[in-house]
Amino acid sequence: MFNRVILSLAFGGLVLTGCAGLNGTAGTAADGHIDPSFVKIVTPRVVDTSDQMLIIKLSRQIANPNITKAERARLLYERSFVYDKTGLSLLAQLGIMSSIQENLQFAEGYGYFGVMLAMEGKYLEAYDAFDAALELEPTLTSIYSARGIALYYGLRDQMAHEDFSRFYLEDRTDFFRIVWLYIIESKLYPDQAKARLQERFRLVADREDEWNVRLLQVLLGLRSESDFWDHVLDGATEEQKTERLCEAYFYLGKYHQILGETERANDYFRLAMMTNVTYYLEYHYAGKELKRAGGYHKAAPEDAPQNTDGDGQVTADSGTESEK
Repeated sequence: MFNRVILSLAFGGLVLTGCAGLNGTAGTAADGHIDPSFVKIVTPRVVDTSDQMLIIKLSRQIANPNITKAERARLLYERSFVYDKTGLSLLAQLGIMSSIQENLQFAEGYGYFGVMLAMEGKYLEAYDAFDAALELEPTLTSIYSARGIALYYGLRDQMAHEDFSRFYLEDRTDFFRIVWLYIIESKLYPDQAKARLQERFRLVADREDEWNVRLLQVLLGLRSESDFWDHVLDGATEEQKTERLCEAYFYLGKYHQILGETERANDYFRLAMMTNVTYYLEYHYAGKELKRAGGYHKAAPEDAPQNTDGDGQVTADSGTESEK
């Protein structure tokens, strides 16, 4: 669950340029805005009436005095997910905290809470939550992907690589695992990252009718970006179109970021946010990328020190940041 819906590269051969781009340097001479034909006009996701009705239903079940604490914890968890899906992130976080209070042994609750903390840049607290989830439920391996992404954004790349390598071994044909390993390896092993991506791609190369496999082809230089966008929505329902675009925009943003093409990358990150798929990790991390690049009008105050060294933390009494 954590690898897709929670709230839910690269890459060509310019490895040295990409490495520089990740370190915050300006884009290459070839940088510029994306081709307007790459922008796909679809209806942004809006809150569905069925989601609102589900919140009402779950709230009534939660209020039932005859259910057990474990049952109430599960219902609070489920309602938090629906809150996230409707963009009510604060209510979602309050709900998941209540869920954990109801059942201190609820591993999935800790995992979900860790994702929320990481979204806010509270990485140390997020790591603790993920560790608690794995201690309670070692078989909950989806935690490795959530913790791996948090470690990546917390600038702990080697640890992020260890988590995603473990997660990848469980399903070597999953796009999400393949692409995130490349993102991480482009920083750790820039001279080897593309070859490693090529090796992993061999296991999915015969599935080029799938849109995300075609995206991997773009990253490897086997398909043009223009051709990818011409067919990206083939076979998708209306809801799938919006979700698919959120992912495609984000990962192509990472692709251009690694190439050092900051302006193009930021265009893609903005487009990912315009899909309004608030329950996808890609939506939230697109916002984080823009905040880091100074391309988002509402920069979160707590992000700056945490993005500097990955070790900022929030004090329990005031909510202000302190250095580890």
